[in-house]
Amino acid sequence: MKCYFLLPIILCFVAANSLAGQAEFTASADASEIVEGGIVDIEFSLKNVEGGSFQAPSFNDFQVVSGPNQSTQMSIVNGRMSRSMSISYSLIGKKQGSYTIGAASIQAGGKTLRSKPINIKVLKGKEQPKGSDGSVVEEIYVQLELSDSTVYIGQQVTAKYVLYTTQDVSSADFLTEPELDGFYAKRLNYANEKAQRVVIDGVQFTRKAIRTIALFPQQTGDYTIEPAYINLGLPLKGGRRSGFFFNTRVRPMKVNTQAVDVSVLNTPDNAPSSFSGAIGKYQMTAQIDKRTVSTDDALTITMKISGVGDGKFVEAPSLTNEAFDFYDPNVIQDETKEQRDKIYVQKVFEYLVVPKRPGKFSIRPEFSYFNTDSLDYITLYGRQYPITVVQGSGAVREIDIDKDGLSEMKGFLKEVKLHKPSKPFFGSPGHIALYSLPLFAILGLVYIKRKRDLEDGIDPALKKQTAAQRVAMSRLVKAQSAMNAGHEKQFYEEINAGLFGYVSDKYMISNADISTEKVMTVLQDHQVSEINREAFKAIINRCQIALYAAASGTDMRDVYDQAVEMITVLER
Repeated sequence: MKCYFLLPIILCFVAANSLAGQAEFTASADASEIVEGGIVDIEFSLKNVEGGSFQAPSFNDFQVVSGPNQSTQMSIVNGRMSRSMSISYSLIGKKQGSYTIGAASIQAGGKTLRSKPINIKVLKGKEQPKGSDGSVVEEIYVQLELSDSTVYIGQQVTAKYVLYTTQDVSSADFLTEPELDGFYAKRLNYANEKAQRVVIDGVQFTRKAIRTIALFPQQTGDYTIEPAYINLGLPLKGGRRSGFFFNTRVRPMKVNTQAVDVSVLNTPDNAPSSFSGAIGKYQMTAQIDKRTVSTDDALTITMKISGVGDGKFVEAPSLTNEAFDFYDPNVIQDETKEQRDKIYVQKVFEYLVVPKRPGKFSIRPEFSYFNTDSLDYITLYGRQYPITVVQGSGAVREIDIDKDGLSEMKGFLKEVKLHKPSKPFFGSPGHIALYSLPLFAILGLVYIKRKRDLEDGIDPALKKQTAAQRVAMSRLVKAQSAMNAGHEKQFYEEINAGLFGYVSDKYMISNADISTEKVMTVLQDHQVSEINREAFKAIINRCQIALYAAASGTDMRDVYDQAVEMITVLER
């Protein structure tokens, strides 16, 4: 009986493992073009199933210098097992031409699986320059490559420092890195990107990213990413080689990248009402917890937004419906994760919704974002939820009269003694004052209206300039509260926004043009001393390092005191 009881469990476990992934047999090459005498690596991979009787394709158009080399891998993640096997070859292109490496085959799971053919071009190589000793001169350089050079605020830009080399390189150490002012930068720990072979001007290089950074523009404008200086480790001639990037005895070689220009734009003006600042590529789902609710109760809308972009710009969209009151949503989840060379964000918002009146209505949540591929606003819609609102029990209450209290009042009235009546109220000073109240009220309204008319005639920029200190100080009050509560992120956001906002209002800089460089120029134009300009820049840098470089241990009290002192100095 026990065996019969365990049999279904065992069968389910075996089925779960066997269905952990679909059998897959693929072929790949680390180059689509090589030069005559250049090398290309071909790899055939079998995943999620065991196989045998491998048949390699013909390599008659190439010279096989290594292979077949076989390796296997196995992993268990969340109780699910996956396995893979790979067979690789290293080939040399013998002569110019376009060649097709045919399909390989393998027996797996009772079937014959075949890979797809691979096309390889063999190009004429360029004779590389030689030194005085007759050895080939090394061609090695590092290049900063951006996923896009014209971008929008909040768009993710992948920046890769890519090594191109004709020689072995064992290490790459950054001596200096450029300041990425105007960007939120996060270094990605994506180290599994394979080296590739590429042909540039007749020379075959090995190409590999040595550092990958996700950049998120924070302000509009034209920026230049200055060169980075890198120390490469090259293996000594005659030294023992243990593989690409894995040599022990090296000699240093210093290289630097070229400056790269980036233009940051603002999104177009024709944004839909449900656009709240998200820029990139996103998905949205929404759920409502009730379909029937009374006028005494509330329902909850949960909206999940996920995608690629700057999470700080992903705010809850404004939802409206004439039959309901929507309260400010709460953020119940805010997560980011790295996947390959991108950062993915996921936010979950919760709205409290209160019906205004009974009836049958519908709610359809929506979310809009600016798509950086189509360069247009995209609106995502949730389901159309029918909602039935019934009348609650909150009827108008009648006022209860306390009869006992009334009887006590009667007793009190009996004890009241009569006095001689005073002078009549009509014609008295009190009567005259009361009669004059409407006149004074009219005069007050006239004064208020004239004051508002005068204010309306004032330039809005001048109004902002006058209120600059007051607005900045309100930000600092919020920063102080965040500091006392230990909320570092909120603290630095308030300090950063308070200082930039103060300078923007006081010196009439548009929000689209605000940047550290712009502020430095404006402060100099207004005869602010170099010491104070550098102090302002230092505070901003400390805020941005704390916000964007995940730095900890910064003294919030010191930053707060410096910010207060800076506004005081600029007000003089």
